[in-house]
Amino acid sequence: MAMLTPPVLWAQRENEVFFTIDLTDIRDYDCKVDTNRITFTGIAGADGRKYHLDCEFYKEIDTEKSKQHLTSRNFFLRLVKKESGPYWPRMLKKTPKPGWLKVDFNRWKDEDDSDDGADDNNKQQDFSQMLQNMGGGMPGDFGAGTAGLDDLPDSDDDSDDEKLPDLES
Repeated sequence: MAMLTPPVLWAQRENEVFFTIDLTDIRDYDCKVDTNRITFTGIAGADGRKYHLDCEFYKEIDTEKSKQHLTSRNFFLRLVKKESGPYWPRMLKKTPKPGWLKVDFNRWKDEDDSDDGADDNNKQQDFSQMLQNMGGGMPGDFGAGTAGLDDLPDSDDDSDDEKLPDLES
């Protein structure tokens, strides 16, 4: 049986790369991470298929500071770049990008995004402030900038006042 190439997800920051081998139930595996290369071989999934990956990184990483973590859902590696600085233009040295390598949009952050550590609660407060500045509020908040129900003109022309026809039995 031929070995398959596992699907891989990746994302990066100025000083690190997130590399996820996206296989479930990995067992009997061997993973070697060198300064410029990763080699992975293992059996995964309920059907016990064999996988092999050998790829060369775009630039060097620091193997001493890098970490790996195996879960039942994937094999995750946090690879620390040897040279912190601008984002790499791609994960691998060779081009074009292979089909098994995908961007991990759950971890992706653009290079120009600030890394101020703002959590979701702060983002929610910023959104609330933005809505208030625009004259509205949070959904269901009929406060600032919206007309109250008492300010609406009275209308005698209400279609809901018509009598409904009797139901036939």
